[in-house]
Amino acid sequence: MRKILWIFFSFSLPAGAQVFYDFEKEDIVSWESYPPNRWEVSSVEPVSGNFSLHHAYDNSDACIDAISLLTAPLFPDSSGAVWRFRIRHAYGPSAYNNWGVFLLANRWAKYMTTAGQINGYVLGVNVQGTDKLLKLWHLKDGKYHEILATTVNWETGIGIQAAPAVEVEYFPGGIWQVRIDSAGSFSSVENVGSGFYRIDKSGRYFGIRYKYTKAQDMKLWMDDLSITGRFIPDTMPPVLDSLVVVDRYTLRLIFSEDIEEGKAVDPWHYMVDGMGPPDSVILVGGHELLLYFSSVFEQDAEYRLYMEGLTDLSGNMMLPAQTEFVYHEPSFQDVVINEIMYDPVPGVLLPQAEYIEIFNRSEHKQDLCNWILSAGTTRVVLPSVTMDPGQYLILTDMSYAGEFAMYGNVLGIPGFPALNNAGGEIFLCSPDGRLITYVRYDPTWHSESYKTEGGWALERVDPSNPCDPCGNWMTSTESSGGTPGRENAVAGIFPDLEGPVAKRIKITGGSQFMVEFSEPMDSLRANDMANYRLDHGFGYPFYANAYFPAYDRVELFFHDSLRSGAIYLLTFKDSLTDCAGNPAANFSGIRVAVPEVLLPGDMVINEVLFNPFPDEPDYVEIYNRSDRVYDLGNIYLASRNRDNGELDQVFRVSEGELVFPGDYKVFTIDPSSVIGRYFSHDQKAFVRVENLPSLPDTEGIIVLLNQKMQVIDEFRYTEDMHFPLLRKFEGVSLERVHYDRPAHDASNWHSASETAGYGTPGTVNSQFSEISSLEEEFVVEPEVFSPDNDGIDDVVNLYYHMPEPGYVANITLFDARGREVRRLVRNHLMGMEGGISWDGRMENGSQAGIGIYVFYIEVFDLNGRVKRIKKTCVLARRL
Repeated sequence: MRKILWIFFSFSLPAGAQVFYDFEKEDIVSWESYPPNRWEVSSVEPVSGNFSLHHAYDNSDACIDAISLLTAPLFPDSSGAVWRFRIRHAYGPSAYNNWGVFLLANRWAKYMTTAGQINGYVLGVNVQGTDKLLKLWHLKDGKYHEILATTVNWETGIGIQAAPAVEVEYFPGGIWQVRIDSAGSFSSVENVGSGFYRIDKSGRYFGIRYKYTKAQDMKLWMDDLSITGRFIPDTMPPVLDSLVVVDRYTLRLIFSEDIEEGKAVDPWHYMVDGMGPPDSVILVGGHELLLYFSSVFEQDAEYRLYMEGLTDLSGNMMLPAQTEFVYHEPSFQDVVINEIMYDPVPGVLLPQAEYIEIFNRSEHKQDLCNWILSAGTTRVVLPSVTMDPGQYLILTDMSYAGEFAMYGNVLGIPGFPALNNAGGEIFLCSPDGRLITYVRYDPTWHSESYKTEGGWALERVDPSNPCDPCGNWMTSTESSGGTPGRENAVAGIFPDLEGPVAKRIKITGGSQFMVEFSEPMDSLRANDMANYRLDHGFGYPFYANAYFPAYDRVELFFHDSLRSGAIYLLTFKDSLTDCAGNPAANFSGIRVAVPEVLLPGDMVINEVLFNPFPDEPDYVEIYNRSDRVYDLGNIYLASRNRDNGELDQVFRVSEGELVFPGDYKVFTIDPSSVIGRYFSHDQKAFVRVENLPSLPDTEGIIVLLNQKMQVIDEFRYTEDMHFPLLRKFEGVSLERVHYDRPAHDASNWHSASETAGYGTPGTVNSQFSEISSLEEEFVVEPEVFSPDNDGIDDVVNLYYHMPEPGYVANITLFDARGREVRRLVRNHLMGMEGGISWDGRMENGSQAGIGIYVFYIEVFDLNGRVKRIKKTCVLARRL
């Protein structure tokens, strides 16, 4: 018989005991080894006395062997615990030769040889890493987490001959201490390391794990083992705590305690009415079982499971039991992403860690086992955890799980995906790849700009609205920065009543193109070809592919190729809906065309905001003045180095979007900010860009390029081009007076009017002046102007139409008394037609007074022909 001594203490604890082994008896029948027959009580070089526990198997291969002892349940956190033993490893520690002692574990030796299916506390050398230090780890879900590293280097401080006395003490509340005496005396041990990690569960197993190469087996001994603490004898049979339907073939059973494996994996201890016993049973944790059936459970059908003959590790038999269950296959948006902390630094009051909160909005329990969480390019598989109806769950990195425990239910995930501060996609899928929930979050959803700097979570307003229009997300109003694990601070009602809008078309092939919608679509309806129709005789596509996971992009394929130069109309049926069931809002359809090569002058820079209000973005507007269609994916914006004239900061403006004749497009890093600032705008014209070329507040150069880096238009601006009577220029855009006049003509630019809100992004410029059809060579329009920046006749334009090219002009402005006011142009090479503008400023930059002014025009050509013409205008002001 083994030598084991139980000592019951007299102090006020319900139960107490000590486990003691000095191995002076050769019987270790209560110990279990895996693989079997590799350990024995041996007299070969004993550590103490005549016998020691010794690894005694001469292996021809490298291996990991383990041996374990089942004890009564130990509860260290109630009164503490002390483990003592002596150990000798007669070979230097390395990555391939090392040992670990399981002080407390939930499973026997078989599972100590691998980390994947056992939880516990392990003291050892090089169990992880190769630094040869004696360390204590917490092992959970296959991951080692270091609790403490001692000052003991086993190779240099202990060696291969010594068998030191090792003492590990756990104090209630979470303090650990490791003490050692290299000479082997427990009365002389000294503290070599301390750490903190609270034990939250009892354990039943003590064990040793020994890893060795084929020439270094049989070199580990242990002796004088004792475990002191609060042991409570187990006299209660196990009960079923919960049953989870994992999928249509599998049940997960979770018991109140560990189940004896031999009976647990016998299928004949279980029976489902109408289906019989499972085909197989797997013990995946000491108290968790998976039952696999060959027949399928029907959706929302009711079943009954019967169980009998199961025992716990102490032999207590479970009474025959039965329980009902319903199979419900998880559906789209049963569980939703409800809160996102993508930028936790600087923190407000919450832990400075990224997290995602999910919410079970269904009426069924949801087992997340093998669900797939994806963010960016990272995918992680979730462990088994059950969410009750109405439950919130915080997902975060394993290393931060403890910090979130006070806020609610937490699932620590090894390798939790990093969340991009610039925005990105997050989605959760079932094990078979079906989409459960999806969000494409955006920093612009924050309601206050300062909260984009970090520490504030984005919260969903209405979890019952799963289709995620951006208005259903707001910055948390909770003073701590978020509400992980509970109802959101911004919770309210936000129904989705608006239909999706087809925002843009991208040509992807000769006979196919992509339609991008404003929100996620119903995937089945989006994939239905009958919901789309293209005119010019094309009809329905022969294939439609809605792209996972958002289903907000649908690629359509036709038999015939699209013709260059033609503009088509794609229309939608009412049966095409978003995921909330709202039909598409493009009642008249959306235009489709094959884009052409962009050439100089086809598009122009039409409006620029280079000095925005603080913390607000610049924007650049372009205008398609041609009769052709272009692809924004082939268009770039750049600046120009003023020192060497080289292009600088070249950025592509879009991945692809069609620009039709007469279209405006506005490029900015934050469309919502610009839209909120300027009431004269067209929201459909905005294109969000990751980067814009630098636009200095005083002067700069903006260049429009095609894919061959050919200059399409170029605008060199200065602050002096603004209307001089403005008190400040912040937030005021420069508008082009007419897109047919050149960008380098300073008189062709003017401050946006006050009545238009100092900017007109995406719409006709407030200072736009149409060039009239000229019957005379020179025409003044308007004849009366008022340069007060109200958007009405703020400049006077002198339009010309010459009979032939080659004329040069000098144009001077005089007042009614014949005094020179402004030299508008000197030796100006004229085109066949064009215009010159006057904004009411005199040569010195001051504002001219009200009255009559005369344009004195002198034009001549190389043949010596000269024309002198006078035209008048009136400068007026409001009384």
